[in-house]
Amino acid sequence: MGEPNRPQWSHEQDDIWSDPGYRSSFFKIDGRKAILKLEDGSIINGKINLCTELATDEGTYDKFSGDLGAFYKRVSDLFTKGKNPFVVVFDATVGGETGKVLVVNKNKILWVSPQD
Repeated sequence: MGEPNRPQWSHEQDDIWSDPGYRSSFFKIDGRKAILKLEDGSIINGKINLCTELATDEGTYDKFSGDLGAFYKRVSDLFTKGKNPFVVVFDATVGGETGKVLVVNKNKILWVSPQD
């Protein structure tokens, strides 16, 4: 037995993470389609989640605020105002391969074209 007044963890509680509805209450996704060109000439066609970085100044929106804070409302804001040196592109197509998840260094991106 554990200490009094200390909750015990059971393996049954691990199962809650396999429920997508439970996970979605922690991770918000506002995926925006975009095309990226890298300095090596690669073209990436995929989606970028706007809810990966809290906004640091004006130009924010509170679609998912609550306890999480405010996020940028445009793809360009992630690149011009965001502090994270990387961007995650999901559902990506690159070099003929589809369904990829890529972590891209922003310094290697020549341009980004939002598609929606």
